Amino acid sequence: MDTVASEEDLQNFARLPQQQRKLTQTLRGVLAETAATGLIRYRWEALQPLVAWQLNRVLEDLHAESQVEVGPPAPLPDNETFPELQARLLAELAAFVSEAPFTMQRLCELLLEAQKQYHSLPKLALAVERLLMVTLTVPHAPDPPPRPPLSSLPPINETPAPAASYFGQGAVPNGVDPHVHATSSHNEAANVAERNFGLASAAVTASGPTENGPQPMVSLLASAMKQSESFSSERL
Repeated sequence: MDTVASEEDLQNFARLPQQQRKLTQTLRGVLAETAATGLIRYRWEALQPLVAWQLNRVLEDLHAESQVEVGPPAPLPDNETFPELQARLLAELAAFVSEAPFTMQRLCELLLEAQKQYHSLPKLALAVERLLMVTLTVPHAPDPPPRPPLSSLPPINETPAPAASYFGQGAVPNGVDPHVHATSSHNEAANVAERNFGLASAAVTASGPTENGPQPMVSLLASAMKQSESFSSERL
């Protein structure tokens, strides 16, 4: 039974020339596990080349699609060219030297199933930029559980909920406290997301990681960020 890739697999991936790299199912499993659970299994030094390669691939795929759409493509942020946008986002990711960004869980969701929620390059670029603007980082799990089989990993970003009702259906996305409730209005929901972001940041700074990886608040922050992305998308 295939399991998620090992750290040695990640190192072998990083040694390959760019044109020979590909996202195998076992490598995808590494990102899928983080997207589903928030667990960062491997050292950032080993994981970062895979994350950077997949980010570049997602950007290029959406850029290629934008070139065949009818009518002029939507402008990129700050009227950047695509190579400029690509280089800037990859540089922002590379700025995390020793540990993964605090928003790693949500970033992995976007890298695996971005087009389930974003159908244009400008919107995806804005979402990724927001995730990379954080200054907090999260370490890898010092003693992770055994590598899970690929068949045990759930679908990623399967059915994103509307921002106003994200907490209203009784769902508990990515470990969010089930007793947290948002109101029905967009403005009030935005306030909940902003408050959750601040509480999560403060709690993680104070308590640090658990023995098996990120604090549950990591997932809370990822959820708050996801809400904020939805508000931004509606305004674009």
